[in-house]
Amino acid sequence: MESTNILYNVGLLFATLLTVGMVGFHYFAGLNWVESFQCTAFYISGLGSNVDLPTDTGKIWSGIFAIISTTTLVGISVNIVSHIIENKYLHGPTSH
Repeated sequence: MESTNILYNVGLLFATLLTVGMVGFHYFAGLNWVESFQCTAFYISGLGSNVDLPTDTGKIWSGIFAIISTTTLVGISVNIVSHIIENKYLHGPTSH
């Protein structure tokens, strides 16, 4: 049950991050929704920018979103790994 809850929360966080990124790229950079999705997906996955952003506000949003998405990805990774280590070494194996 706990693993399902973690996966649900990670999925919800990624969906929120994807939505925020798409709206930001659409609004600040003037990209269409497909380009906004692609640019957001590239940033979340760590690949970086795939388009030359036409506006200064789009470039500023790009930098802010890069920091947000990288920090979120690192935070999720650290939390998942620490949860696994805590369950394995501090609580021992469970009989579930």
